[in-house]
Amino acid sequence: MLTVEGGDGEQVRLSRRVARSGAVGAVSVRPGGLTAVVRDRDGTAHRTDVLVQQFSQAEWDRLLGLAAAEPGHIAALLAARHRGFDPRCDCGEWDHCPHTAALCHQVARLLDQDPFVLLLLRGPGERQLLEGLEARSAANAPAQAPDADAAADAAD
Repeated sequence: MLTVEGGDGEQVRLSRRVARSGAVGAVSVRPGGLTAVVRDRDGTAHRTDVLVQQFSQAEWDRLLGLAAAEPGHIAALLAARHRGFDPRCDCGEWDHCPHTAALCHQVARLLDQDPFVLLLLRGPGERQLLEGLEARSAANAPAQAPDADAAADAAD
């Protein structure tokens, strides 16, 4: 088993090393969670999960409304990506598990590459978000005035 000594700072360094060493297997991302196998130095495999609180329908509706009105709100949501995560591992550590911390480091790299991964974790995902934004933007767009050329053609 990986051991953690020296407090939280040491745990962060250790889990970062574990993530960079390739000990975190393929990360499965799904609405509500992440799963990966993380291996200790001796090869012992641990199933590691990070459960993520999903948005309710009311929260999705609010998100879509805010995002359609002000794109900066999506950036704020993505910046708050650490809230609502519940790490779990079969190694028996209930606090300061280096396996779940390594998985979180790996997921942080995924999020840096594709922030929409967070939206998949929180619920329906990128496609549904973009479709909802498109629908709200279309509904909120002002009615288009007829083109001046088209109006002139109609007068002829």
